[in-house]
Amino acid sequence: AARHRLLLDCNIINMAVNFAGIHLGTEGLLLFTLSACTAVSHAGLPARPLEDAEMQLFHVSDPEAKCLDGTIGGYYLRPGTGSDASKFKIHLCGGGWCSTQGDCAYRANSTLGSSSYWPPIANTDQKHYPNQWNIGLYGLLGNDTKNVYENWTSVFVMYCDGSSFTSFRQDAVNVNGQMLWHRGRTILDAAINDLLKVHGMDQATDVILSGTSAGGMATYVHAELFRERVPASAKLMAVPDAGFWVDAIDLTGARRMRNLVIAGIETWNTSKVGASNIPCMHAYQSEPWHCYLPQYIMEHITVPVFVVNSLYDPAQYGTVLGLACGHDLTTCNAKERAQAEQYRNEFIAVVQGTLHEKDGFFATACNQHEETCRQDDWEGIVVQHSSMMDAVNAWYTNSGGNTTHIDCSWPCNPTCNKNYHGAC
Repeated sequence: AARHRLLLDCNIINMAVNFAGIHLGTEGLLLFTLSACTAVSHAGLPARPLEDAEMQLFHVSDPEAKCLDGTIGGYYLRPGTGSDASKFKIHLCGGGWCSTQGDCAYRANSTLGSSSYWPPIANTDQKHYPNQWNIGLYGLLGNDTKNVYENWTSVFVMYCDGSSFTSFRQDAVNVNGQMLWHRGRTILDAAINDLLKVHGMDQATDVILSGTSAGGMATYVHAELFRERVPASAKLMAVPDAGFWVDAIDLTGARRMRNLVIAGIETWNTSKVGASNIPCMHAYQSEPWHCYLPQYIMEHITVPVFVVNSLYDPAQYGTVLGLACGHDLTTCNAKERAQAEQYRNEFIAVVQGTLHEKDGFFATACNQHEETCRQDDWEGIVVQHSSMMDAVNAWYTNSGGNTTHIDCSWPCNPTCNKNYHGAC
């Protein structure tokens, strides 16, 4: 019974559901406070059919597609049903970045750096594995009857490289005796190859590419790569969530997000190999960091994009603005709330300045990070008389079109939930 009950001997879920687990390191780079975890053997787990809200783990077939610790990357998949089996929902998992080799070494000993922590079946109901990191099979990826995409083939690409799937170094890096592999782009390429060759994506009619946080950034960065790889006849649209990281000046006058990416590019070796939007890379040859930040890369994305983001995202406050109380605005004083409101207005202006006629925008007034992967948010948050699910579906059904839903000022929206961080 114990092997059914516990597949993650750690409290990693705190990282995903509590923004207090995110802090800025001494170099001003985003780190995740990961609990000390011990991998538990998956040997002997009985094979069984998938139940509702479950996905099966597949390790990619390319042996060179390695997580930071050298284990093989992978993804969870739940096959679609009926006529919707040829329609794919592909989600790129989030989880911050490691911008220095030291940060990556720390990260390698967690579910965000090693596939040894990933259970063979991922679930949301916690019935079989109650202490598992709930990886967010809700919302857009969910298969509940309210979700208009319930019967689509669902794919959750796991994140174990710390670079938004862009890193590539041929050789491992020795960090105080610990060998690190930077193969994020290899993992993503391998996952796409397997989906095409093994899981029928070569016959896909529809593909929604989504991602949250660092996976949201990856959705912007790699949208054109998916356009190149999925069938030309397939309808491809992107729904990045909580991934519009702004190149803004923080409260001290620094540009935290820009500096994070610049440091990351050196660590990940991505300036020429990992980033996949070639027109953007050509436009910014001497400053490739531009091609990670949505406000610059959107100009070079031909795929229709529906931007989902909170206007009061606690991760934005910590990573971009440096607003200490941003994880819970109720603790802010009057000056800090004014700073939060000013950033809200700046954020709206930046996003709207990048949108094309094909793009959409759903901006909530909820003080939380990641919203498409929770059922209550996906179906329950209402902005200008529309839920997130209905707004995305109307945009998708119409094959794009500038659909904009901008919320009022915090704390105006009673449909917001008190969850600071998603699990996806």
